[in-house]
Amino acid sequence: MSTRQIRLRVHGVEAVAKLRDDLSPRMAEAFWQTLPVETSISHAMWTGSACYYYPGEGPFTEVEELEYPVCSIYPGFVVARPRGSEVMFSYGPTEYRWNIGTDYLTPIAQITDNREAFLGVLARMHDEGDKSISIERAG
Repeated sequence: MSTRQIRLRVHGVEAVAKLRDDLSPRMAEAFWQTLPVETSISHAMWTGSACYYYPGEGPFTEVEELEYPVCSIYPGFVVARPRGSEVMFSYGPTEYRWNIGTDYLTPIAQITDNREAFLGVLARMHDEGDKSISIERAG
């Protein structure tokens, strides 16, 4: 696993995640190049136990293929769609879905520090609504 780390903050709770260069070197690098990020995240409509944001233009758009494709997302993983059209954070076991059915993503990071508290904040978004997130390089 990569030694590059990111710091995530939502609603006063901070966590650290390691980039998964071993699974998806191109998407992990594209994500790294987008940092820092300050945006709003929303609860996923069809996917279940996950939250997301749309990163917009930038390095993500250059990664057109899936790397290490997954549809099942384990708690604490950060994943992205090809071309970076969506970045998701899973707080519970979930399966990625669009309005037309199951789809696939690329894992880009895995939360390692303060995981439970951070995932708890994401889980509350189901009832509390959108929150702000900041993501920055941590090492």
